[in-house]
Amino acid sequence: MALTARYYNTALSMIKDNREKQEILCNERLERLYQKYPILKNIDGEIQNLFSNATKQMLNGTRVDFDSISKKSLALQQQRAQFLESVGVAPEDLKPAYACPNCSDTGYVDGKMCDCVKKLAAKLIYDEINADVPLDRSTFELFDVTKYPEADDARETMQKIYQYCLKYAQQFSADSPNLLFYGKTGLGKTHLSLAIANVAIQKGYNVIYGPLSRIIGKIEAEHFSKENHENQTLQSVIGCDLLIIDDLGTEFSGQFAASVIYDIINSRILNGKPTIINTNLEISEIQDKYSDRVLSRISGNYKMFVFVGEDIRTL
Repeated sequence: MALTARYYNTALSMIKDNREKQEILCNERLERLYQKYPILKNIDGEIQNLFSNATKQMLNGTRVDFDSISKKSLALQQQRAQFLESVGVAPEDLKPAYACPNCSDTGYVDGKMCDCVKKLAAKLIYDEINADVPLDRSTFELFDVTKYPEADDARETMQKIYQYCLKYAQQFSADSPNLLFYGKTGLGKTHLSLAIANVAIQKGYNVIYGPLSRIIGKIEAEHFSKENHENQTLQSVIGCDLLIIDDLGTEFSGQFAASVIYDIINSRILNGKPTIINTNLEISEIQDKYSDRVLSRISGNYKMFVFVGEDIRTL
């Protein structure tokens, strides 16, 4: 998936940049100690010469006395440690301060991508979404069902929706079902969908969130641009692990938009990629605004939840 690769490549680059930075800082600390304590530089020079001379001997076909080299090296290492202790320098102070002790900021452990890369990639996704929406405030813990009225069983209905969404997030996987949240504005559709996104991101899944108008706008700009974007946004939207489309129905109507909407919905269904759609439209209004095939794909492949109550943002 293009988007996943972009985040992982960025994370890997950042981690490797930190490794390079820490090694430069470590070398600078060592150079300062060499200037202050020439004896330390001499000891390190002798250690280096031991192994460089052994390498030359091996290349020349000369027999190398490894036992002797090992003993000399051990003695020099002990001398070095004793000297550093005498001047109050801990051995850790002369090692790079890598952020990840498992991979030493290489990004890989035993040929496999380190968890630190996955965590940083997840944070990049989180930060990108959080730049536009209050992702940090849209959590399950901050969703208050007591704000919904008890009349007409609104609170009970929303409690059931909340419990379903919580379980959905906890069990989220590539095989999770598609969801359609519909109802009047301000009833918590965006909050719960972003709460799911929070958990999915923490699990390491690649999530894209956005109002449909913005998503279509970016796709349209790339489609008609003279530059070769290769429909990057469309491919990313179709390929991400979880897509959350907000405000279905508020986008500018037109043939291009209708085509893109169907392409996204249909492609993700065919690829088995879960999608969450939020809309203020009723089902009948979705049918009126979009083609029958769009409604058919949604009604046949999405679990539908109607949000009820009063605008909780106003309350």
